[in-house]
Amino acid sequence: MQFLVYKKYVITDCLIDCSDYALQSGYRIMLYKPSLLKPVLRFKGLFKGFLWYLLSFGKLWIFYILDGAKVAHYSYVIQKNIRFPFMSDEDLQIGPCYTDVNYRGQGLYQTALKCIPISFSNKSNTFWIFTTVKNSISQHVILKAGFSLVGIGYTRGMLKRLILSRLV
Repeated sequence: MQFLVYKKYVITDCLIDCSDYALQSGYRIMLYKPSLLKPVLRFKGLFKGFLWYLLSFGKLWIFYILDGAKVAHYSYVIQKNIRFPFMSDEDLQIGPCYTDVNYRGQGLYQTALKCIPISFSNKSNTFWIFTTVKNSISQHVILKAGFSLVGIGYTRGMLKRLILSRLV
């Protein structure tokens, strides 16, 4: 399967406050640092959260957009690991990302992709994200959030390492 790989470089002296990306009333942003005993905020998705925690050696955060107590959107933010050999040690990778079907079309994914670099500007100024060639909606939102297409890649091996096969 082919993937499109995007990159965003953030200039730290030009950052704005994440609150400038106004969410509808009732929504709030929460940054969660998982632990081995509590890999996700809610019980739903426990297995996948635990798996990501292990694959990233605990070097991850989860960016949540909550509607009251319900998770409307989440995006994982992961430091360089064996799955992303093309990244520098200081770079961060965004994904997997998911918006609950009841909240799609409200700009939550784009808000997350704009807020994550702001929220992590003290850790990195380079952010990576990838999506499948067939996911045109995600591609559109990623570009709208300020990322640039940098290459085409594919996954290989049991750990599904993302290999950049061509730069654009």
